[in-house]
Amino acid sequence: MRIQFLLISLVTVLCSHAGTHEQRTAAMGLTDRSFALLRLRYPMPGSKARVFSTWKDNPHSSHTFFAPSAIPLQQGQGYYQNSYVIMHSAWFAPLENVSIGGGFQMMSVLASLRPGQNKLPGYFLSVKGGARLQPGIWAGVYAVGTQLSSDPPFQDTLDTGRKMGAIIGQCTLGTGEAHATLHLGWGATGIGLTRKPMFGFSAQWRFTEPLAVVTENWILNYGPESFPIYTAGIRFLHRKLAADAAVVYNESLAEGFGAVIPYFGFALRF
Repeated sequence: MRIQFLLISLVTVLCSHAGTHEQRTAAMGLTDRSFALLRLRYPMPGSKARVFSTWKDNPHSSHTFFAPSAIPLQQGQGYYQNSYVIMHSAWFAPLENVSIGGGFQMMSVLASLRPGQNKLPGYFLSVKGGARLQPGIWAGVYAVGTQLSSDPPFQDTLDTGRKMGAIIGQCTLGTGEAHATLHLGWGATGIGLTRKPMFGFSAQWRFTEPLAVVTENWILNYGPESFPIYTAGIRFLHRKLAADAAVVYNESLAEGFGAVIPYFGFALRF
């Protein structure tokens, strides 16, 4: 242990004088991203300081449960996401800092194909732009449009229709391993723009290499009253996979389920 500590310390000291940050990380055989993922492992004799070890990059830092963060996908990469088995979606980055996404609810699509059924398929389409302003700070904006397969909970008091959308600005602070995102935007319905803005807060904290805590919370203002949705859960990470297990709380949505609604899903990078 002591010999290993001395060797790692020697490499770290030598590389610290190698020049720029890029030159130092190259000298250590690390990329800029992997250098940011260094973790402390071996205790120094007589102190609580530790020497570095590495984790693999978080393959799903670009999103939480439903919403994206401002951390962009790399050009040519994307991910497929499945929620509750019947909800399918995918995101892809055709250009640097630009992503497009879309998804559908399988049961509503099948129901809409049955003759004599007055059903609409549920789906969404989205486009997002985001970039790093400086280390630890990302900014972005995204637009989303959706068609609901059933009336929204506030349809009895406000005829908004089943086609809804939003344009939202966002700012992400942190790293791919631990970050928080603030969302602010306005919604749109069949009767025009919403009178009040919508707010969102999401975060992801990877506390061990395979596990992360994830939360996503929204205050939507499509109807006459605010419609808050809160989620929190655990994400299991392994190579390109992210498997989520969480709980969702909203007073209206939870009426038939109890105090909270269970959520489960997974995402796979490609």
